[in-house]
Amino acid sequence: MLRAVVIGAGFAGEGHTRALQHAGVEVVALCGRELPVVEARATALGVPHASTDWCATLERLRPEIIALATPAALRRDVIEAAVALDCHLYCDKPLATTTAEARALCSLVESTSLRHAFAATRRYDPSVVWLAELVAQGTIGAITKATYQVRAHLAPPLPWSWALSLEQGGGLLNGHFPHLLSILERVLAGPVCAATGKAAFAISQAPVLPGIHDFRDWGARADTLTPDELAQAEWRECDADTSYEAQLRFDTPTGEVSVALVSGPSVTAGQLRLVGERGTLIADGEAAFRIFLDGKELPIPSRLTAALPALDGGCQDRWAALAQDFVADIRGEPHAPYLTFHDGVRYQEAAEAIRRGHIWVH
Repeated sequence: MLRAVVIGAGFAGEGHTRALQHAGVEVVALCGRELPVVEARATALGVPHASTDWCATLERLRPEIIALATPAALRRDVIEAAVALDCHLYCDKPLATTTAEARALCSLVESTSLRHAFAATRRYDPSVVWLAELVAQGTIGAITKATYQVRAHLAPPLPWSWALSLEQGGGLLNGHFPHLLSILERVLAGPVCAATGKAAFAISQAPVLPGIHDFRDWGARADTLTPDELAQAEWRECDADTSYEAQLRFDTPTGEVSVALVSGPSVTAGQLRLVGERGTLIADGEAAFRIFLDGKELPIPSRLTAALPALDGGCQDRWAALAQDFVADIRGEPHAPYLTFHDGVRYQEAAEAIRRGHIWVH
């Protein structure tokens, strides 16, 4: 049986662990910063070893797979160790903190025969797969243009977290944008080939609060902050992007398609609108859609819903879908194509161009 060590004991660490276990991998250790937190999470997930020393754990256990569920600032050392130990890599997004680092890490793993997965996973949602099938079937003819509006944004007051620091790999363009690119690439059946845009930076400082261990704690504490806490807390500088707009081009089977993307507080309802030569498909939602053509809903076929692993009805199912393909590839079994570090580099290049207001052409 394949064995894995998961590095990162927060929300993504739990997700990666359950995904790999669902794919038939034995997760033999969970590593994190705070031993009581790691031990509790490992016990809950049925993982036999908990550690705060990932390096010693890898040397001792020598797994076949390493899952990276940490902030992006911690990627390089682990990926270099994985290559040295001949371990396959299952990595959350973003791939790195900068495009230059992402390219270097991708080049390192691609110089080996190791498998590497990049977890921009919303492309696995059954509604996304259905929308892609409708486009491929020519339901509205060739796509001529598209718009994509999502409400996701970061607004104060929020407790300080690595997600508010570009140096740590934070910001919506690092954490949120890869999901949207993965959706668009699947639906349009082609890669993003150009990007530009602009980002907003609405949070310059945030209070540092105790007891925040992962994304779920961060969101919950944001809803319960009191004026006294804000007055007494230490405040830390923030520089991550909190919303963005982008103009994208995709190289599709029927030619280039332009997509206008907005993610921010100005959006009142999420919607992806695909304009074709013979009609318009409207997908209401941000990542899980209800799809309409000429005012009539096109229900998601039950075969697509049944094909997605059923773990929690959300993020966990999509992590598991990626893990299935990744693990099958390692075993030499049939599998669907999945995103790799190469895609992580492309997405990072596009995100960095938007954040800086530059033009990127792949």
